[in-house]
Amino acid sequence: NQKVFQFDDIVINGETYEVLIKGEPVHLSGKELEILLYMVRNKNLVLSREQIYNAVWGYEDNGDINTVTVYLKNIRKKIDPEHRLIKTIWGIGYKFVV
Repeated sequence: NQKVFQFDDIVINGETYEVLIKGEPVHLSGKELEILLYMVRNKNLVLSREQIYNAVWGYEDNGDINTVTVYLKNIRKKIDPEHRLIKTIWGIGYKFVV
């Protein structure tokens, strides 16, 4: 099970919970990092907001599914402002593209 992922100048370490861009640390919250790791581990697959929510928060949680949208917006702002890696698939979900 792969723990460290590298895409261009971005390194995502699922063991140390660190994200580096060009060697510089980027602060992501625990949930942001969990979402990012889930998407990276399922790269090139279209994931619905429900799939992401259930993977990160669990089926038992009765929170708002729109939370995923807010978290992805924050993740993009921090590591993918040009939307090169995280694509929105309208009406379906999101895809981490490499």
